[in-house]
Amino acid sequence: MAIFDAMSATGFVIHTSITEIEAAAWDALNRASGDCPFLSWGFLALLEDSGALDESGWRPLYAALYDEAGPLAAAPFYLCAGQAGQFTWDGGMEELARAYGLAWFPKLVGMVPFTPSPVWRVLTRGEGDGGTEARGTEAADGARAAALIEALEAFARKAGLSGLHLQWLDQGWAAKAAAYGGAWLAWRRQAYLWENRGYRDFAAYLSSLTKNMRRNVRRERGGLDAMGVKTELVRAGEAPSFWPLMGEYYARTNDKFGPWAARFLPARFFELAPRYLADRALFSAAFAPGADRPIALALLFEGGSRLWGRYWGSAADIPGLHFEVCYYAPIEYAIGAGLAAFDPGMGGDHKARRGFRALMASSLHRVFDRRLSAAFARAVAEASAAEEAYAEELNRELPGAPSAD
Repeated sequence: MAIFDAMSATGFVIHTSITEIEAAAWDALNRASGDCPFLSWGFLALLEDSGALDESGWRPLYAALYDEAGPLAAAPFYLCAGQAGQFTWDGGMEELARAYGLAWFPKLVGMVPFTPSPVWRVLTRGEGDGGTEARGTEAADGARAAALIEALEAFARKAGLSGLHLQWLDQGWAAKAAAYGGAWLAWRRQAYLWENRGYRDFAAYLSSLTKNMRRNVRRERGGLDAMGVKTELVRAGEAPSFWPLMGEYYARTNDKFGPWAARFLPARFFELAPRYLADRALFSAAFAPGADRPIALALLFEGGSRLWGRYWGSAADIPGLHFEVCYYAPIEYAIGAGLAAFDPGMGGDHKARRGFRALMASSLHRVFDRRLSAAFARAVAEASAAEEAYAEELNRELPGAPSAD
């Protein structure tokens, strides 16, 4: 059901379900905007249909601009009842807002739910390739994205919400978005990325690391080789039986972390995934000698010449298994497939010791009450400075050039 409909020559609509938007039309915008698997119609619909959004208090609001031919721009937004699944800072804001007689939640957020990876953006019809016509297209798409953001802000103000929050933004798009509308409060958080520097194979990549890093990788992979454990990447469409097992392993991993777990996906997510994700997903699967059932799985997504690692789990805790399934085998695959980059997910300084560079992911915030805005600005400025210092420290461990043994 559309809850806000201002149709005109270029109309703005907020849909409460992505099923109200034609899948082909949405995915055409996504392909023109970088083809991120987390912004695909199927992935967003799966989050809805599986009940993941309901369980975490996320109410979907899909914003779209239309003309007579269909959507010109679109993006997923959500009303979030609390902090769960955002991976951003809200500490103390709910209490401060209450002291002023205001409400911080529900919070209007533009991001991919439960996905702390810099991928969110407004999808548009296409930005071209740099020529005169392309620059005109890029300007038009920028104007459409700006119009959509401005319309969302007007909606948020009319609804009495505390602000508008664009979180975990695609880094190329974030620089453009910062110019949309009035002033934004910028919040930056450290994330990780492996970049393919033209490596011919995994050995060439390994040679680019420091001597100690190479020794650690070889020891971890060698220990698994000695056990006869083999890892392969398999298209999810070719291994439908892996989906329920992935759900089991995902739950087991989260159970180990207790109250600090990030268990946002119900079992139904993995049951319905084959219907929605088609060829967007891959499994990094580790097998014991002679076994057909994987002893460990990592769920990966591919799109736009990039690979993402999202969820993982195993039947047993084996030294080096996590690194092999989640990092080394995907890097080896990315090199072989000629992919430009691999995002392994957030958290864990052990990623830097295995060649992943720390980068700063942007979020943009507009808090409507001036008192709340001032408090939020101070907090995110302090948090951003701490994150940037941490990223610099992590990157000091990385080598600047290949070296020989």
